[in-house]
Amino acid sequence: MDMTLVAGLCRFVAARAASGGRLWRREWAGAGLCAGAWRRCPTNRTGQEPRPGRPDTSLCTGEKYCGWVPSKTYEGEACSAARALEVVGERWSLLIVRDALFAGSSRFSQFQRQLGMAPTVLTARLRDLVAAEVFAVAEENGRPSYRLTEKGRALAPVVIALTAWGDRWVPVREGRPISYRHADCGGEVKQVIECCECHAHLAPSDIVADVASWAHEVKRSAVAARTS
Repeated sequence: MDMTLVAGLCRFVAARAASGGRLWRREWAGAGLCAGAWRRCPTNRTGQEPRPGRPDTSLCTGEKYCGWVPSKTYEGEACSAARALEVVGERWSLLIVRDALFAGSSRFSQFQRQLGMAPTVLTARLRDLVAAEVFAVAEENGRPSYRLTEKGRALAPVVIALTAWGDRWVPVREGRPISYRHADCGGEVKQVIECCECHAHLAPSDIVADVASWAHEVKRSAVAARTS
């Protein structure tokens, strides 16, 4: 028997026991796995599964996935960057956030038209982002509307920083495709890394990582477990 399958079944049984025997499932989207992580079934007012290719409108009621887990986790990484990637590191996720921030997209059809995503993949990404509270869903004219939460809007600097990095290091021949500007005066927006004490602008070589003692211990234990 495939040992990977055996290990997966063992994790499923352990998780099911820890959840008090509640049913878990693995989500599918189109031809491939949507998430690859075992998740508790979402509950909605009808008790039915969301239909493939459509957003789960039961989330309009404000109900959340109980025990939602990221589709990708970085075990042994006591790092906020790793935790952020667990939420928005999937392909398309940041582009969905980008279009909500700067292109005015909020409808399922708008995201699909702008990004050209398969409906099943878009459904999965929006469902995960709602479950992670990056988006909230409201009912507007009988259809779900996806609105960024404060948590989602806080990703704006991330999108702008990635755009600047892409402009410099993976440019296109035609020039910069997007520039971000101040809505009031039209000036271009740029980001700087500044010291909170002396307000100096810093290069990467000027920065050191101050790792908390508990995080260092987590990392040390993870490395030891991998090398034992």
